[in-house]
Amino acid sequence: MINSKKAGLFWCLMIGFLANIRGEGLRIYQPSAESQMRAEAVVASGSDAGVAWHNPAMLTTLGKGDVSFNFDNLILKSKYTDPSGVVEKSNKTYFPLPSLYFGQKIGQTPWAIGLSINTPFGLSTEYSKTSAFRYITTGGEVQVLGINPSAAYALTPKLSVALGASYFYSTAELNQQVPGAAVSPFLAGMDLQGKVKGHGDGYGMNAAMFLQLSAEDTLGVSYRSQVVVKYSGGDSTISIPGGANVVQGSAKTSIRYPDTINLGFAHHFSKGLVEVGGGWTNYTDAKQVVVQASGQPDNVTNLYWKNSGSLRIGGEYWLRNNYSLSGGYEYILSPTRESTYTPLVPDGNHHMFCSGLTNKRGNLTLRLPLVVFIQTGRSNVDSKVADSFGAGQNVDGKYNLTGYEIGLGASYRFGG
Repeated sequence: MINSKKAGLFWCLMIGFLANIRGEGLRIYQPSAESQMRAEAVVASGSDAGVAWHNPAMLTTLGKGDVSFNFDNLILKSKYTDPSGVVEKSNKTYFPLPSLYFGQKIGQTPWAIGLSINTPFGLSTEYSKTSAFRYITTGGEVQVLGINPSAAYALTPKLSVALGASYFYSTAELNQQVPGAAVSPFLAGMDLQGKVKGHGDGYGMNAAMFLQLSAEDTLGVSYRSQVVVKYSGGDSTISIPGGANVVQGSAKTSIRYPDTINLGFAHHFSKGLVEVGGGWTNYTDAKQVVVQASGQPDNVTNLYWKNSGSLRIGGEYWLRNNYSLSGGYEYILSPTRESTYTPLVPDGNHHMFCSGLTNKRGNLTLRLPLVVFIQTGRSNVDSKVADSFGAGQNVDGKYNLTGYEIGLGASYRFGG
């Protein structure tokens, strides 16, 4: 095995890139079928067990109970064009995202309970091992499983509140190429494969409020705290393509998944409803990520992402024969800054256009959502991110990202 200080700095830097893997750039939009159809405008008007995630105070409105399942098919197409016109695309485009929700009132009491199991954050990019920024990144994958039980209490017939606990379990993998000369002069002229893997978990809490303002109008507010996931037992390797490891070690770090506030106001009419609202996500608390690596000084990565926000409007209109049409629009501000921009998280401001069809069959409700989102504002990135090996690679250029979501949701209401 070949040991090298430069190689050790490489895997510190690799885990340091985890700092960019958080928040709006990785938030999985609309993790329930109803929210997909209405651009997340369900904080004051959700009607199935998906409220266990979007506003658990509404669990008191579910009657005898509800269970909801959603299988989301997410398709992402990201493209990078460097200043000379060379195009690089991510090879990973399809991501299946299941979620499960449950909610039920407790007998004749004012209490209700709920549970959400979903993927609130995630990342997956994969670029060519010969790309112009291969010494900076060739992509990575972050998976987060969120489990969130909540309890709601109706203070009055019109006002309910809720509290809950959040648990995140996450795995992460990051990849980049390494010039062989950075490890040993005997490997000069060869590109090596670098990989960092780790896993960890963390805890948080949530709170919510739901208010029936009048027979037609409702108001909802939902808060989710930050969850800090500590990645321990990290495994870092640099290997010859198709061969043995030449450098290996361990490292640990943590990622702060940010706290959020969502607000919605809904107006109900005889054949449907309309909700307007928005969200706020706190990123300014996460200024740096410190990596502790065996045999190396602490590695500090500066982040300084911006707070993010969104504006949304959505609604539903009931047709004949127990069918309804839904639609919505959401505009989302990206937290990323050009000075720390990286193709690992090719994020920008987003326009999201949502629609869907619902059919009720007795206690069973079926939903078919369709979402299109378009990224804007990354036509001339001028980033300070560069490779650490003196090869002159950077990530400046134009970034485009478009995406589609085709889901299938089913809800079953107990007892009519």
